[in-house]
Amino acid sequence: MKNSNMLVQQISNAVLKIGGFLAVAAVVVTVTNTKLSQLREQVEEQSPAIISVAERTRQLNCLTKNIYWEAGSEPFEGKVAVAQVTMNRVDSGRFASDICGVVYQKNIIYEKLICQFSWYCDGSSRV
Repeated sequence: MKNSNMLVQQISNAVLKIGGFLAVAAVVVTVTNTKLSQLREQVEEQSPAIISVAERTRQLNCLTKNIYWEAGSEPFEGKVAVAQVTMNRVDSGRFASDICGVVYQKNIIYEKLICQFSWYCDGSSRV
C-alpha cells in the first residue's frame, strides 16, 4: 500500500510540474506572438517592403547568440527574460531599430565603453 501511495504521489508531482511548464510555455508563446504581431504592424507602417529570408535569419541568429551568451546557464525563464529585454529595446525607439543593432550596440559614457549586453564587450564569446 505504501508503494502504491508513493507512486501516486510521484505521478501527481510529475503531472503538476508538466502542467506548470506547459502553462509557462503557453504564456511565452502568447506574449511572443503578441509582440511579433505588434512589431509586424510597426514594420508594415514604417516600410511596406518585404523583409528577406536572409535578413530574418540574420536577426534570429543575433537574438539566439544573445540568449545563449547572456543566459546560457540560466533556467528557461532567464532565457525568456533576455529575449524579452532585447525585443523591448528594439521596440523602445531609444536603442537600435533591429535585433542585431541592439545586441551589438556600444556606447561610450565618460570615456568608458558600455555594451548593451555584457558578453559582447567582455569578450566571453567569439562573435
